[in-house]
Amino acid sequence: MSSILISDTDEISQMIRIKNEMNLPNFVIDVNKSRCKICNGVLNKISKDKIEKFVPEGVLNNNEMFWACMSCQKIYWQGSHIDNLKKFVVSLNERF
Repeated sequence: MSSILISDTDEISQMIRIKNEMNLPNFVIDVNKSRCKICNGVLNKISKDKIEKFVPEGVLNNNEMFWACMSCQKIYWQGSHIDNLKKFVVSLNERF
C-alpha cells in the first residue's frame, strides 16, 4: 500500500493533494447516497406527512425533502450543513 505525504495545512489543499495523487474524479455531493451518521443505515426518502409529528415545526415549514434511516428511524433533512458542504465541494472542484 502506498502513502501520501500531506504537508498542507488547510482542508482544501489536503483534499486536492489526495485527489491528484490518487487520480480521483471530481467531488460530488449526492444526498440520495448518504448514510445515517448514527448507525450507517440506508436512508430512504420519506413523505412530509409521515414525519410531521417527529420534527420541529420550523423544520417542517422550511423543508420539503426528508429521509429516514431504515435501521434506527432517525429523520434527516437538507439543512444549512448540506449547503455549506456543497460550497466546500464547489471550491475543491474549482481548484483543478
